[in-house]
Amino acid sequence: MYGRRHSEEAKQKIAENMLGEKHWAYGKHFSEDHRRKIGEAQIGEKGNHWRGGSRQKYVQGWQRIADKIRERDIYHCVLCGMPEKSKKKIVVHHINYNKKDNIPNNLVTVCWACHLGKIHLTVDNEQMYEVALSTWIEQRYGELKSA
Repeated sequence: MYGRRHSEEAKQKIAENMLGEKHWAYGKHFSEDHRRKIGEAQIGEKGNHWRGGSRQKYVQGWQRIADKIRERDIYHCVLCGMPEKSKKKIVVHHINYNKKDNIPNNLVTVCWACHLGKIHLTVDNEQMYEVALSTWIEQRYGELKSA
C-alpha cells in the first residue's frame, strides 16, 4: 500500500469496498471515553489532517443546506451506515473539500468516525474517497442540480 500507486480501477474497487456493510466500522460501537480520546488526539496540529490552519468559512444559510442533505441521506453515514443519534450529529461532508461548492452532488452525510478517521486521514485517502463518494452520489441520485 505505502509507496505504491494504484490504478484508477484499483482505487475504484477499494473505494466500493469501503461503503455500507463492507466498511470497517459498520455496526461497531466505541465507548464515550474512546471517542473522546480519538477526538483529543486529532485536535489542531496533532491531527494528521492538519493543513496549517487555513480554514474556509461556510456560506450563509449553510445549516439549512446541511439539514436538507441529512434528510436526503436519511440521517445515516453513507460510508458505514451508522444512524444519527440525538447526541451525535451526522456531519455533512464536501466531497471536493470546497466549502463554497454546496450543490447536492458535492455533499454527503458521514459520521464523525468516518469523517475524521478515514476521509481526512491522508491526502491519498481524500482523493480515493472523493472518487468513491462522487460515484455513490451518481449511482444513488443521478444528476442533482441544487440544494
